[in-house]
Amino acid sequence: MLDRLRRWLVYRLLTTLPPRSRTEVLWALQAAARGRAIPRRELDWLISALTLGELRLRNAMVPRVDVVAVEESSSLQEVAEKMLTHGRRRLVVYRESIDDPRGVVHALDVLGALVRGEEARAGDLARGCPMLPESLPLPEVIEVMRTQRSQLVMAVDERGGLAGIATQEDVLEQLTGPLPDEYSREDERLVRVVRPGVAIVRASTGIADVERALGIKMPHEDFVSLGGLVYERLGRVPREGDVLELPGVRIEVLAMEGARIRELRVEVPSLAGSRYPQPPQGDRRRLELRIGRDVVCGADTIGALSKVVVDPVAGKISQLVVRGRDDVERLVPIDLVEREEEGYIFLREECSSRKLSTYDPRAYVGVAGGWSSERTAYSQEEAVYSLEGVPQELGHRPTANHGTAFTGVEITRRTVVRCDGGTVGRVDLVLFDRSFGGATHVVVRRGLAGMLAPRDIIVPLSWATRITPEEIELGVSCDEVELLPEYRPDVEILGEVYQALREDPRFEGVDFYAVHVEVDEGIVRLRGHVRTRELRQAAEELAWRVRGVLGVDNGLFADEEITQEVAKAIEGDSRVTVRDLKVTSLLGAVELEGVVSSDAEREVVAEIARRVPGVQGVNNLLRVEPKS
Repeated sequence: MLDRLRRWLVYRLLTTLPPRSRTEVLWALQAAARGRAIPRRELDWLISALTLGELRLRNAMVPRVDVVAVEESSSLQEVAEKMLTHGRRRLVVYRESIDDPRGVVHALDVLGALVRGEEARAGDLARGCPMLPESLPLPEVIEVMRTQRSQLVMAVDERGGLAGIATQEDVLEQLTGPLPDEYSREDERLVRVVRPGVAIVRASTGIADVERALGIKMPHEDFVSLGGLVYERLGRVPREGDVLELPGVRIEVLAMEGARIRELRVEVPSLAGSRYPQPPQGDRRRLELRIGRDVVCGADTIGALSKVVVDPVAGKISQLVVRGRDDVERLVPIDLVEREEEGYIFLREECSSRKLSTYDPRAYVGVAGGWSSERTAYSQEEAVYSLEGVPQELGHRPTANHGTAFTGVEITRRTVVRCDGGTVGRVDLVLFDRSFGGATHVVVRRGLAGMLAPRDIIVPLSWATRITPEEIELGVSCDEVELLPEYRPDVEILGEVYQALREDPRFEGVDFYAVHVEVDEGIVRLRGHVRTRELRQAAEELAWRVRGVLGVDNGLFADEEITQEVAKAIEGDSRVTVRDLKVTSLLGAVELEGVVSSDAEREVVAEIARRVPGVQGVNNLLRVEPKS
């Protein structure tokens, strides 16, 4: 028996295919993070490492305009003063022009020469350093630094001029994000995210840093810094208040220093609130209450979710049970839960850990329909957040559903879900619907014979015929359970739909940035504009291919269809007659050409076009030629 089992296991291991693409590797890493095999921060680092090969030296370098340099004839006192003023340990040394660098002078060499009283110049202490093309991939830059034992490299452009410099720290920050040192100030941070989808950014910030901070992909061609992108697109010296509109991104110039941009505001309308806003995390109808997830009250983690107390008749959730580091279980009313995010359950601001009562399952009696902390009188002296701190008549009020009080049933990771004829698995997650205050589904990790990797399935609690702390019995066969869909968190589905669109060559350029994706309870909603019907259908097909998607609501508008509908609406309106009508549309922006007989008729035609679904704006180029 053991020998057969060993042969089967070896066979499964040898025939399990390794990841064949970067996407599959990312899926594997995200699955490991979901299972808490690796922390979230390490996952971010691993993802950055996987994409490091896409970056070039220009992405990590300090651009030429921000390089602090000294002429080779500068005295040691001048070099030391410049290092102190700018907080630099190394300075570029040049002859006549910064495009003729002679090397780098180090603070330790300057300090040693000053202590010894030497009459040296900057050029005497300059050390050579590698000069590399700015287009060199970062992995090759790292190899040069390693083999030549260099802390700094100079980047040169295609004309041989100095494009910038990069230190080992600059390269490392492409993996970890900004690493402030002892000279850094809070107001010098490159990217300050003020709210989801909105950031204040220094102009010298690399575009890759902005993308990482906001979780987006920007159309930037070969530009390195955000300021350089704005300069190129505006085609002139920017002014404070100038706005640059890119597909899916809005950039505003906040501050200038002479002819240089100092600070910019970056907004992603699809995240910050637009025509198709995503619901705020705290207002989502469904919450994922994963057993074992950490619970945060204010600035403190008060423990991990150990149990969910459910009304077995009405399905209402009244309390969560949190086990603290002191191994004491405490009650948390469901009303206090604000949101779940990044592996944590966050409680509302008014929570106070010292007001949470300890949980005694022998004494706990809840009210069918749920118990609300809002119904109790607030008192600083007693734990009003639990049933032990409220009047007895409230704790034993007759139920609205079946006339008697009920004892809440604990659902934990030990609760087993059973189907008719077998076992489904243990509860891993309880889905809470804010709209009626109850549990709608449980997520069960389903392991099947012959499968190395189990899958999470979403089981409706309406199938349950009996709920006890030990087990949830379903009134369906195990064959029906196998037909249940796989469960995945909305945020994972959202990320993979965007990734599928980004990697598909049909969605290059504006077509990708004009598509907005929302996911709610496994349903993918596609909004925005694409140029053709084929792209509209392709976006839907790509969404359906993502694991865990339960449905696709395709609300994309295709320019082809908008053009036809606008022309049809104008030609079918008896109030107007347009000669030589020509309608074009690009991502919902409609342009009208042709001839009308009056200014009034011209305005009526534009208004007809504006009322067509999907039209974002109208550029009215109709000519007025009165009838003779």
